[in-house]
Amino acid sequence: MDLLILIALPFAIALLLAIPGVGRVIPKQFQTALLTLTMLGSFVWLVSYFPKIQATGVYAPPPLVWVADLGLTFSVYLDGLSLLFALVVTGVGTVIFLYTHFYFEDAEAQRRFTVWLSAFTGAMLGLVLAGNLLLLFIMWELTSITSFMLIGFYGDQDQDARVAAQRALIITGGGGLALLVGVLLIGAALGGGNGVLVFDYATLLNTSLADHRWYAAILTLVALGAFTKSAQWPFHFWLPGAMTAPTPASAFLHSATMVKAGVYLLARLYPTLYDNVLWTNVLLSVGLLTMTISVLFALKQRDLKGMLAYSTTAWLGTLIALIALPAYAGFKALTIGILAHALYKSALFLSVGTIDHMAHTRIIDELGGLWRKMPLTLIVVIISALSMAGVPLLFGFVSKEVLLDATIHYMTATFLGQAALWLVFVAAALNGTVAYILIWDVFFAPSKQEHHLHAMPRWTMVAPLVLAVGGTLILPFLLAPLIVPLVEQVTPKPFELHLIPEWGLEFQLSLAAIAVGFAAFLVRAAIVEGWQFLPFNGVQLYAATIEGVEQVARRVTATQNGKIRYYLFIILGVVAVILNLAPSFLGGAFDADFMSALQITRFDSSTLLSITLLLIAVVSLAVSVVVKRQFIAALAVGVFGYAVGGVFILEQAPDVALVQFLIETLSTVLIVIMISRISHRQRKAMADALWTSTRGGILRDALISVGIGFSVFVFALVALVNRPERTTITDWYVANTVPELGFPDIVGAIVTDFRGMDTFIEIAVFGMAALGVLSLLALHREDEDRHELPPQASGARTQAIGGSTALVKVAARLLLPLALLLGMAQVLYGGGQPGDGFTAGVVGGLTVALGYVVFGYYSMQDELLRLQSLPILICGLVLSILNAVLPLALGKPWMAHLSWDAFSFAGLHITSTQLFEFAIMFTVFGAVGVIMETIAHPRDVEVLAGDEAYDPNYAEGSTVLAADRNSTINPITEALP
Repeated sequence: MDLLILIALPFAIALLLAIPGVGRVIPKQFQTALLTLTMLGSFVWLVSYFPKIQATGVYAPPPLVWVADLGLTFSVYLDGLSLLFALVVTGVGTVIFLYTHFYFEDAEAQRRFTVWLSAFTGAMLGLVLAGNLLLLFIMWELTSITSFMLIGFYGDQDQDARVAAQRALIITGGGGLALLVGVLLIGAALGGGNGVLVFDYATLLNTSLADHRWYAAILTLVALGAFTKSAQWPFHFWLPGAMTAPTPASAFLHSATMVKAGVYLLARLYPTLYDNVLWTNVLLSVGLLTMTISVLFALKQRDLKGMLAYSTTAWLGTLIALIALPAYAGFKALTIGILAHALYKSALFLSVGTIDHMAHTRIIDELGGLWRKMPLTLIVVIISALSMAGVPLLFGFVSKEVLLDATIHYMTATFLGQAALWLVFVAAALNGTVAYILIWDVFFAPSKQEHHLHAMPRWTMVAPLVLAVGGTLILPFLLAPLIVPLVEQVTPKPFELHLIPEWGLEFQLSLAAIAVGFAAFLVRAAIVEGWQFLPFNGVQLYAATIEGVEQVARRVTATQNGKIRYYLFIILGVVAVILNLAPSFLGGAFDADFMSALQITRFDSSTLLSITLLLIAVVSLAVSVVVKRQFIAALAVGVFGYAVGGVFILEQAPDVALVQFLIETLSTVLIVIMISRISHRQRKAMADALWTSTRGGILRDALISVGIGFSVFVFALVALVNRPERTTITDWYVANTVPELGFPDIVGAIVTDFRGMDTFIEIAVFGMAALGVLSLLALHREDEDRHELPPQASGARTQAIGGSTALVKVAARLLLPLALLLGMAQVLYGGGQPGDGFTAGVVGGLTVALGYVVFGYYSMQDELLRLQSLPILICGLVLSILNAVLPLALGKPWMAHLSWDAFSFAGLHITSTQLFEFAIMFTVFGAVGVIMETIAHPRDVEVLAGDEAYDPNYAEGSTVLAADRNSTINPITEALP
């Protein structure tokens, strides 16, 4: 729980700062102090776990169960690897948040930036400390989303920032989808293929899947996720584009932390997947290719951040190649490389940000001669750049030594290892070339233009100076008692830090790389000119791919022509094709069992009634197709629904029948009201267009309908008669409903408990659909109180208030409270009789519909109930979330069933099921109210005053004015043509 608090703290701070009324009143200095001290405290907190990790190797406290059936828990797993990355996140994060205070002059801009940066920090900590693969994936996606917001931070001013953010999100998001499938395959493989999914690290890290039949698929999917996140070839191009982000984000996300998430993932899965030649070949090839291409691209960059970005992808490729080496051969170099790179590259990014901020440019050709004007920045750049070049007495030198040591030992094993050694040597040399360019061309080369530097506080350089000092060997050797055990926790092999390097092949190659890099620096212009042979780059390929996808999308969406019949044909046609292509079902379709299923084995009054109801359903559907009057067609569809409900009653499903009756009633009312909102002219034109089809068109539609119907019929029948066994899950529900939940309503138990997550998602979607109706139909609605109805409409409004007889009004006034009481009885006592929260919500919705039909819009809103449907809807959604989260606070799984028998009374059992039923009722009732209010709302006054609204031909056959139509005083009358 303690480490979960550490993960939650950055999220909590981000949420606090995101509240406009709170975040904007918090002083800028306090924001900086809060975030910096939080990161520093988290760093110290993590360091305190060293004795425990050294003693046991792993710290994994009991998890907080989220979804037990999926193995989804809020769990942490702290070992040497996760501790290494967590220390990088919190340590570098401390100086980044301090630097952010001086980087932003605008307090509001800093607040918005730190909201997303703090949320990213929480996601990154959650990723590296997660104790299972599913939680890791959730945090993985959160880092992509927060990175998108940070890359596009200046998107309102810079189109390049918007494009770069979108590109990064599409690439890393696509990789995330691949990773999700890979994670699910791993979970299934660890479960032994018995339907159980296992995601926890305790099982994962002690199981090898190297010989599993799914290994190739798992490696491909996991590698896609890692390569996209860590900008490996061919996805390397998104990272340089991400340099549109503010400098603190570039230093933190795209240098020290997020781009190393792919490295962490592969290192975490190393024990499970490494013992296969495919692992070595794929990772080593991609890593070395990325390293070589990126370091060459870095040389030709004239943008300082672009140069640092490509050198970062080069180093990431190196880390991937180290993970590829067998038997943990590359893990020493991996650990030191992660630490060293985080220190010197973050310092360089922050220094470049300072240069850009002061000189208003970061283009090398526009810089030069800054050593006198920016002496402190020069010191930071010299230390950090030389550490990147691998000069002795700097931490980067140690990193290069262990890198060469790993590749030298692997060189003796394979030809690929020999190639790896020379590629690593060339990359190390050219990294030195990049370092020398950063020092000389920016600070000592003759100035290309006059610079009027923008003053910045001297404290700005404190953060990069701390990182630069960490890049020397002073800090590593002071922290040797911390670093050495950390490295040994990541890899089982012993490790020592040497202040004076030993004379050997590694040291000789290091000196040779420094010399070759300096020689390449002297002829850098010729190298840049020669590196122009590629006819295209990754950005162009990406743009071409996106354009191809958009072309396909345009062709597909061209079918969206507004005609529902075509939509239905596509949807149902695809269903029919899939069913006909299912050989496992259709292979034994026409056997004796199939034919016997068509025979009636029992003929009694119940069977006769079922046949009658089915005939009524078929006839009513036929009537709805052939009749030209929309109102009659709507009623015919309602009759069909009632007939089906009657079949449910005969099949002893009263709950389902009740829901069917209520839904059909509400649907019919809604259809009639919507018909009333469409002018007679429009309805007549639609009917004419439908009934003037050619004989060929009618025959085509008939064949399509028969084909789809027959396919679904055959599939359902074959699935029924060829079922392997007659026992179903129903037996389990019957046996467990009362013992598990304490009430006999099986349908209610399925809806609220056994499949409660389905219901949770369904009511959320239903609520969102209601809000969608409100947004679409009320988009251009104006506040009626600002306008006066025109004289022509005043009489119509009077009719709108009194359009029904007094008897009907009295009956409606009595029915409304009775219906609401009936709904409350259903939601309270539905566990022992037909009815539940859904039916209660629909009953309440029907009272709303009745009110609009009988009283009209204005009476319903102004004189009768003044319903607040939207707050009711929101209350339902909030209650559903509370029902899901409450068990977590009590140490139980997500949406677990809770019971409080001590508070039961009057035959009521107070349980979480009851709370969920109320949530469903409020959501359905509120959603129906929102939909009814939106559909029944009068049109704008400007529309009512238009010529068409008062054209006698427009309202031909109607008994009321158009204004009455829009107030829906009598939608049934209005629907009659």
